Amino acid sequence: MAPRSRTLAVVALVAVHVLAAAAVLVRTDWTRRGFVSGDSLRYRAIARAVGWPYRDHAVEFPPVAWLAVKLVAAWGSPTTTATLLVLTQLAADLATAASLAWAWGRRAALTWLALLLPLCWDGWIFARIDLLSVGLATAGLALVWRGRPAGGGALIGTAALVKAWAVTLVPGLAVVGRRVAATGAAVTVAAVGVSWLAVGGLDGVGQVVTFRGATGWQLESTVGALVHLFGDARPRGESGAWRIWVQPGWTKPVLAIGLVAVTTLGWWLAHRAHRRSRVDDPAFFHGAVIAVVALLVLAPILSPQYLVWLLPFVAVLWRDRTLVALTAIAVVTTAVVAYGYTPLRRGELWLQLVLVGRNALLVVIGVVTASRLLRAARAERTGQHRTASAA
Repeated sequence: MAPRSRTLAVVALVAVHVLAAAAVLVRTDWTRRGFVSGDSLRYRAIARAVGWPYRDHAVEFPPVAWLAVKLVAAWGSPTTTATLLVLTQLAADLATAASLAWAWGRRAALTWLALLLPLCWDGWIFARIDLLSVGLATAGLALVWRGRPAGGGALIGTAALVKAWAVTLVPGLAVVGRRVAATGAAVTVAAVGVSWLAVGGLDGVGQVVTFRGATGWQLESTVGALVHLFGDARPRGESGAWRIWVQPGWTKPVLAIGLVAVTTLGWWLAHRAHRRSRVDDPAFFHGAVIAVVALLVLAPILSPQYLVWLLPFVAVLWRDRTLVALTAIAVVTTAVVAYGYTPLRRGELWLQLVLVGRNALLVVIGVVTASRLLRAARAERTGQHRTASAA
């Protein structure tokens, strides 16, 4: 695609994203469609609660997310809250595209905009704050790759305090030689974390980790989808999500150990592949894909908006057409499930199969990405062997 054509494609997709958000803003049936009655009402409850957060009332979000919720939901009507949510998340969406274009080129921005497009339909992705964490993390990485590691690391740490998934990026920065950025991120998380502990104590952290003490498997999680498909348990509303069954206590440490093990393996492979690093090193972004996929697959909750965590890293790896195609299928199937959520909850078989297939596809994405890192590491080892033999 010629540079001019890429620019036109980016502009066209930006326009589509803006129109999707505008369609939400001009809609008159928000309450019926769920934009006011969904997450925004929970945000309003958090923002307007009396007393200290985490101590006097439960909050399932990290402190920077709490602050963002407070800013958009503490005043005005429910419609005002929904409007501010849409506008701020659209800004985060476009800021992510701009960061990708600045640091990795227009193809990366184009890939992000195209991959996110199925989730923009009907505008529901703009009624949650996940795009804010993605925008901060991507901007931070762009600064790091553009030679501003301290500021970039601070932004990545801030992203982790909006949605905890971004903390998995910090060890990756260290293993690929971006130690200043890793230190900046760690210091940011530690500094805010001390204040967080002072306000809410360990119970505040527990509220975030357990999503306000939820006990069931969320319907779309790996285990929850299988229980729903093969079992006879009925979903129930719990802590702002539809959940099924009760998660046995022993599964929590098992899943935590599994998450640490897979994430460590991914960053170890990235470290080995990094030895043949270039200016635009793909090893970190392959490792990030593995880390995020591990979190998605092994967590007891997998809401549809969580897929956006994965997309900026795949966008940087746009040259890998197989990875982009697999991710696009995962996004489309996620959108199908999200738009058919009520029949899914009632046990519509074909939607259950789509959901289980989507979760299996996430595993495939992780395996394919790991194979890329293994191939890069082997290529480097082979090159070293040939150099030694020639010497």
